[in-house]
Amino acid sequence: MDKELLEQFQMLAGMMETMQKQVSSNGEAIKNTQLMIENQVTRRIDSLLDGYKLTHEKQYELERRMDDLERIVRELQDRTA
Repeated sequence: MDKELLEQFQMLAGMMETMQKQVSSNGEAIKNTQLMIENQVTRRIDSLLDGYKLTHEKQYELERRMDDLERIVRELQDRTA
């Protein structure tokens, strides 16, 4: 009976060691994923926001120029009328 109990204990200890290695490797995978997100995804989001800002600024500039052109056209129409 003691021999069986010792064998079962050793088997459980081996299983626990295997599970501990799996948990450790999963922890490394999670850490690698977090680093990838931090390094790659964050930079891409920042780049997208910069692009959005530039697009918005260009649109504002074009709207301002369009307003100026409309004003000039109105002035020319007033002169010819």
